[in-house]
Amino acid sequence: MDNYEDKSRQELALQRTDWAAQRTLLANERNFSAWMRTGLAALATGLGIGKLLGSMGAPTLTRLIGVSCIMVSAVVFVLALWRYKKVYDALNREGIQATPMWIIHFVIAGMLLSDIVAMILLFTIADKY
Repeated sequence: MDNYEDKSRQELALQRTDWAAQRTLLANERNFSAWMRTGLAALATGLGIGKLLGSMGAPTLTRLIGVSCIMVSAVVFVLALWRYKKVYDALNREGIQATPMWIIHFVIAGMLLSDIVAMILLFTIADKY
């Protein structure tokens, strides 16, 4: 009976360890998602300020504020990648499978490309409308 209880406790401990690893994995993905939302909000703010307020006057100042917001967006995207990779490496050392890094790199590259397109739009289309 004692041996059975010890085995049961060991199995329960392993199961709890697995659950803790899964919680860490999910927390890392939620954290990455939050960083991405923050970056997208900064990108949208930069475009909004540059496009909407630029036509009301002081276009140079509004463009400068818009570009600043878009640059903050790019920094946030890079920080999101850095934070995700840090936890990803730790989980990977423990043998826990997370979202592959190539997917994360692809998403970050797309977001940085969106920042570049937003800057181009800010300086080209803003003058016409």
